[in-house]
Amino acid sequence: MNSPDEPLHITLANASDSKRLADIFHAAVHAIDPNLYSEAAQEAWAPTPPDYSMWENRMLAEDQRATFIARIAGEIVAFMEYLPAGSPANPAQQTDCGYVDCTYTHPDYQGKGIAGALYRHLEAHAQKQKTKFLKVDASKAAEAFFLKRGFITGQENRIIRHGQTLTNVSMHKTLLAGAL
Repeated sequence: MNSPDEPLHITLANASDSKRLADIFHAAVHAIDPNLYSEAAQEAWAPTPPDYSMWENRMLAEDQRATFIARIAGEIVAFMEYLPAGSPANPAQQTDCGYVDCTYTHPDYQGKGIAGALYRHLEAHAQKQKTKFLKVDASKAAEAFFLKRGFITGQENRIIRHGQTLTNVSMHKTLLAGAL
């Protein structure tokens, strides 16, 4: 692992980063406390081996999302995706609501403020676009992270994936004053 004194650099990802993002996603999901998501649920969420072609295709469709990556000493250690308001891929279905997708940090780098730095970068980006609201469907593992950043908990969702029921919670946040 790199020194904690190494500076963090946040940039946009490109298609050549897709394999590393797939590996971070896989490692992060499989490091979640099994009391939150069983090993079977983790495998349904992030199958072994990672689906590299799916991640490459996802990155090639970047016109619909902004994938922010955090690098330390040149190595990608975390990423967070933003789907802007009005994007066809945005499940929020509101013209003034951005969507926070994939928020994953490699287990070796969790708890070091990296996801928080990525979120601040994403929120500033959304505000520059005059986005009034943000929405996220947060896993049980990520719910506290978003609560600390001012998101309000909404409905619980159940998703069936590969025969396993995965639970997350819809959350939202107002960004601009007067956007009610």
